[in-house]
Amino acid sequence: MRTVTPDPSDFPARIRVATPPHNVRPWPLPVCESTKVDEWRAQLTACADQGECDAREAEIASELEASGTPIWEKDAAGSARVTFISIQDAPHGVALQLNRLTDPIDVSDTVMTRLGGSRVHALTLRVPHDWLGSYLFVPLPEPPTLVLHRGVDLESVRPMMIAAHSDPYAREHIHNKLMTSAESAAPRLAVARAPQAPTTALWRDPAPETHRLDPVNSPANATALPLSVWSHPDADDGSPVVLLTDGEVWRKQQPIAAELSRRVSDGECGPMHVVFLESAGSSQRQLDYAATREESSRLLDSIRAHAADRVGNGQWVVAGQSLGGLFAMLCATRHPDRIAAGVAQSPSLWWPATPPEQHMTGWFEERAATDAGSPILLEGGIFDWLLTARTRDAAALLRAQHALIDYREQPAGHDIAQWQATLPGAITHTITHLAKG
Repeated sequence: MRTVTPDPSDFPARIRVATPPHNVRPWPLPVCESTKVDEWRAQLTACADQGECDAREAEIASELEASGTPIWEKDAAGSARVTFISIQDAPHGVALQLNRLTDPIDVSDTVMTRLGGSRVHALTLRVPHDWLGSYLFVPLPEPPTLVLHRGVDLESVRPMMIAAHSDPYAREHIHNKLMTSAESAAPRLAVARAPQAPTTALWRDPAPETHRLDPVNSPANATALPLSVWSHPDADDGSPVVLLTDGEVWRKQQPIAAELSRRVSDGECGPMHVVFLESAGSSQRQLDYAATREESSRLLDSIRAHAADRVGNGQWVVAGQSLGGLFAMLCATRHPDRIAAGVAQSPSLWWPATPPEQHMTGWFEERAATDAGSPILLEGGIFDWLLTARTRDAAALLRAQHALIDYREQPAGHDIAQWQATLPGAITHTITHLAKG
C-alpha cells in the first residue's frame, strides 16, 4: 500500500470536521412538578427571616445527605420523576448539565428554579423508568441568553466547563474523562439511576492486570497511542479479539474485564482477548477515529502486529462510543478482511461536519457503496437528538444489506453511564453471533 504522509497544516480543518455540530433540541425539556419540591418551596417561602431560612436550608441539606440524590418519585406507568437539587450561592442561577437531555450551549431552559429566597435550586424532569444518566451542576457566570443554530464552540462553553461541579449528595459518582483546564481534572460525574435502570456499575470492579504492549503510532501525526491486552484465563489462539477504542476508559476508569469474565462464566459467550487502544486526548481521537481509509488500515495493521504474540489469530471485533463508535463502523465497512464485526454505541454519524464544497463523504456513502462490509451491532439513545435519526437510518441500511447484528435504542442520551451498562452485553452478543456463523 502506498503511504501518504499527512500534512500537519490540514489538522485544524480535520479537527473542525470531526467536531460535532450543534442542533437545537427539537422537543421541549420534560419538566414536571415534584411533591417534595413543592413542600420545600412552601417552607422556604414562609421563612420569617434569613436566619430561619438558613436553618431550613441546613435541614434540607441533612435530608439530602441522609437519603442521597437525585430524588425519585412515582409517575405514570413507564416513567418516573427525578428531581435534581443544588444548594449554593448562585446569583445568576444553576444550570443542570445532563448530556443530550440538556443543551450545553443553550442552557436557558435547564436553569434550576430557586426556591423562595433561599440558596436551594431544583429541577424536576419526567424520564423513562429505566433511564440512566450522569450529570453536573453549573453555577452560571452570567444570566443565560437564548442561543440558536450556532456550532459547538469550546471556547464559549469553557467558562461553564470550569465552573461545573459534582453533586455532593449523589449516591453514586463516576470518573469524568473530560478536563476543565490544564491544571485540574474535571469533577466526578454524579449518577442518576431510575428505579428500573440497569444496575451494572463497572467502576466498582478493580482494574485488570494487563500486558502493556509497545505503543502504536498514529497514522495521522505519529503520536504514540498506548496499547495493552487483557485475556480471559481460558482464551486461546483462536479466541475472538475485541479492540476497544478509548481504551483508558475501559481498562481503568470503567474496567470491563471483570464483567466480561462473569458473562463468560454464565455462558453468554466464549472467552476472549481484549485490546485496549488509548486515545491520547480529545483532539487526537478526532484525527484517529475520524480516519481516512488508508489511516484506519495502517492503524489496524499496526495494532494487530503489536498484539499478535498475545492474542493469536481469532476474529477481531472493534467496539467504541461516539467517535470511537464511528471508527468501529468505518473499520467494519472498509476492512472486512481484518475486522469481523463492529460494536457502535452512539456513533458520530454526523461526521463529516463539513461544508458541501469540501466534497467529503461519510460512513453512509461508504457503506452504501459496498455490500461486502462486516456486520455491526448498533446502539443509540432516544434523547440523543443529534444522532437518533441517523442511527435509525444506519440500522435500516445495515438491515437492507443483511449486516445488522442488532439495533438497540436505549432510554438515555449521549452518556458514559448508559454505555458502560450495555457495552458488556453488546460485546458478548456480537461474539456469540460470530460463533454461530
